[in-house]
Amino acid sequence: MSPYIILILIFISIIPAAFADLKDDRDSLLETGERLIQEKNYKLAITAFDLILEFDQNDTEALFQKSQVLLILNKADEAMLNIDKVLEINPNHIDALTYKADDLVRQNNTIAAKPFYEKILNIDPQNVAALGFMGDEQLLLGDTEQALSNYAKVLSLQPYKTDPSGIQYFDKVLEKKPNDIDALNAKGTSMVKLGRSEGGFTIIYKDNLDEAISYFDSILAIEPNNVDGLLNKGKALFQLDNPVEGMEYVDRAMEIDPNNVDILTFKGDELLRTNQTAQGIKLIDAALAIDPKDINALFLKGRTLILQENYNDAFYYFDEVLDSNPNHIIAAENIKLIADILGYKKLDGFLDVKIHNSQGLLAGHLRVNNLKLLNHTNAENLVNEWPVTQIITRTGQEYEVLQYHVTKKAYMPKYNGGAVHFGIKYEHYDKVWDILSNYWMYRVQKGDTIDFVYTAFRPVV
Repeated sequence: MSPYIILILIFISIIPAAFADLKDDRDSLLETGERLIQEKNYKLAITAFDLILEFDQNDTEALFQKSQVLLILNKADEAMLNIDKVLEINPNHIDALTYKADDLVRQNNTIAAKPFYEKILNIDPQNVAALGFMGDEQLLLGDTEQALSNYAKVLSLQPYKTDPSGIQYFDKVLEKKPNDIDALNAKGTSMVKLGRSEGGFTIIYKDNLDEAISYFDSILAIEPNNVDGLLNKGKALFQLDNPVEGMEYVDRAMEIDPNNVDILTFKGDELLRTNQTAQGIKLIDAALAIDPKDINALFLKGRTLILQENYNDAFYYFDEVLDSNPNHIIAAENIKLIADILGYKKLDGFLDVKIHNSQGLLAGHLRVNNLKLLNHTNAENLVNEWPVTQIITRTGQEYEVLQYHVTKKAYMPKYNGGAVHFGIKYEHYDKVWDILSNYWMYRVQKGDTIDFVYTAFRPVV
């Protein structure tokens, strides 16, 4: 089997379907590589990044992502070569600078690491890795107060941040200041997940709850009305199957801080669980009035609207969740559920696909007339935002001609097409389409340019 055929088979194995959506091959490969990392399929992940680098050896994101896989595979020297190349191309690449500096710290070469962290802070004054390092340096110099100040900034930004050797910053604070409330709270909450995971799943984890509660009790012994201590102890008691006492702590926290969004959403969620829907929604709405972007409140509102079969409005709440957290799997699946329920309707328009080869010559052209639009106002708004290019008359009626044009490059020879959907995907979840079509195909070669021109007609009112 020739190397060319082998490369094609590898490409097919990491991208199961060739999509004719508007995403560039480079972006698709990058996303595929990142997904393969999550699936711990590291060799194929490297293959995806290498396909990008074969086309553009200076693609910094592909180089950086490849370095992360190499680190996982204990190929540190090769990984750092990729990091160094990223920094040659983009000396201000924050992630590469951070990994370079952290690696030097792991080698006990803090002198060489310090200039990197200083540069990072000049670019991003809120960078937790650099703030933590500066705190460590100040502690070594005997400036405990300034070190604790930097550690406090780290805890406020990322409570569970560790240094390059794996030591938690809240432990560093507690070593010097055992009664620090923020560090006690971070230590307690690090032992349990008092809420939902990044993917939106409810986490029930009881092994360390008693120890976690001991830290919350330490907070309340110092400051009896500490809202975070009360709320987190209440949440922990719920996980210990003691909801009555747990709600007592939550209610105490709410009396002290009635506009606390975390309290409102937690209690609202518990009311919804026990079918006290009206009271629960009232608290969720109150939370959204205070913080319209709160992910938990948005998710709970969307879930309730689905139960009420208000799918059009529910879509927007889950869309807001995914806009803030693209990894919220449950919100994405709810979007898919809504799309399946609402279905698709005929779009008055067509799609032109033009392929030009690497010399700029027209290599292919097809027109797709059978386009369908997601039966939801979000998709309708997408089309209505396209530029109006002209006004035409059809059967005595004036129509605005709206057009959307995007160009992408082909990184591999392949066929786009088949008996599956093609068109414009919903931006936050690739299993949902805003516009789709079926049963059409075209072939591209490496280096080809593909132009998609969507045309829609809107009656002039």
